[in-house]
Amino acid sequence: MYLMQQLKNGPAREAVVSRHERERYSYRALQVEVNRLASALLNLGLLPGDRIGIWSHNNIAWLLMQLATAKAGIILVNLNPAYRVSELEYALNKSGCKAIVTMRRYKSSDYLDMLLQIAPELKDGSGSAPAGLPSLRHVVWIDSSARETDDPFDRCPRVQRFSQLLATGLVDDERLVQLSKSIQPVDSINIQFTSGTTGSPKGATLTHRTS
Repeated sequence: MYLMQQLKNGPAREAVVSRHERERYSYRALQVEVNRLASALLNLGLLPGDRIGIWSHNNIAWLLMQLATAKAGIILVNLNPAYRVSELEYALNKSGCKAIVTMRRYKSSDYLDMLLQIAPELKDGSGSAPAGLPSLRHVVWIDSSARETDDPFDRCPRVQRFSQLLATGLVDDERLVQLSKSIQPVDSINIQFTSGTTGSPKGATLTHRTS
């Protein structure tokens, strides 16, 4: 609702600034990219109520994912950037994520290599479900516009760059108009895992109203 008000009152005003990425978006530009990403997620075959993980620190892609999944009725699962392999496997399987958007790496952790430790099948194009992550169908890694060099994971059939995913979306996707009429305030929007200091982490679900 706030975003819609700002679009009406000042679409050219600055909506978000990411200093470390050197990116700035007006409210109008933000809406365009959110619509494009929401459309792209639907093109992956994700449906309202499906879960998609986000494994990243704060950046533009994270913000776009939060807003785009909400618009598409998809539930965003927030994954702790400090997760190790066993914790990642637990959270993805517990929430039944069909897709994950992840940073390529963070500090000393190579996120894609960690995913492949759980699901080595992601390297091939057979289409079979990974044994370690049976619900997972799509892996998207957040690339940088400043880095256009070749990456080994560009040759993995079931792994794609965030920029490639975004390019598949439509700004004016009629499906989003229809979904806006059906999504209710009580529908789920996020799953956030507790720290799990006294046991396994618990997934707490937020709704469009409570987020």
